[in-house]
Amino acid sequence: MSPRFLPGSKAAGMPWLLPAESASPSGVAADQAVLGNLEVRAASVIGSGHRCEEPVKPRQDAYRVARDRNGDFLVVAVADGMSDSARSELGAATAVGTAVALVRRHLDERRPLESLNAAVLFHAVSVALIQQAKDRGLEPNDVRTTLAVAVLPAYRQGGQRPRGWVGQIADTHLWQRHDSGWKCLTGRAKDSYNGSTLSAFLPHTPDAAAGLTFALGDGDTVAVLSDGVADAFSEVPGAAGWFAERWRRPPPLASFMLDVDFDARQQLDDRTAVVVWAGRQSPGRAALR
Repeated sequence: MSPRFLPGSKAAGMPWLLPAESASPSGVAADQAVLGNLEVRAASVIGSGHRCEEPVKPRQDAYRVARDRNGDFLVVAVADGMSDSARSELGAATAVGTAVALVRRHLDERRPLESLNAAVLFHAVSVALIQQAKDRGLEPNDVRTTLAVAVLPAYRQGGQRPRGWVGQIADTHLWQRHDSGWKCLTGRAKDSYNGSTLSAFLPHTPDAAAGLTFALGDGDTVAVLSDGVADAFSEVPGAAGWFAERWRRPPPLASFMLDVDFDARQQLDDRTAVVVWAGRQSPGRAALR
């Protein structure tokens, strides 16, 4: 069963309903993978507030997990479509797909990781969002979304800790696990006192995107989270520590998906988590023969 932080929400106990749009994304998506010394779990689950009463909304979060051609880097993108946009699910899906494709091209051309520029990358994503909206007879406002993109080295080279890169805008962030909880590596989890109000987002303000590099050591755990998961760290008593302990090691995928589908009062948004554990040893090709 999905974990329940008391008191739970009434919405979580209600039946799932279907959105009216025929092309809506599935209510649940999940993946797992190993790349070099990295192990990955990913899950995105429609929030109980979007699925239990009419009009039912599609899942507005999206993620992509990919690798470069040589398998030297893991690329993660998470987007959270803004609920008051008419086609926010399209915006989120377009943002993560475009971002991963552009980062893969950068890496496949053997350009340095440090030369990734968040503003340039997110501007290109914004162009794709605006074009996608135009092609479907929509306005840019209809596809507004947050976005975070992380690039993690799959192997340690030499004695130094490898460095990853992350770019983000709005309230989708990169987090690092500690024994007692989580630290947001990309700034404040919310950019205003009113957590539902965002001052920067795509496709309107790509220049507000920020990028940084960070060290990734053996035993580190990092997570790219939509606010549907991250808000619980500060708003649900005990949740940050519970997730820190629960994700100390990579869990089975089905268990991880249920974790992401946790129940807590007033936590009704879509939730997405892509968690990466560093220092794991890949079985290698020989072990599979």
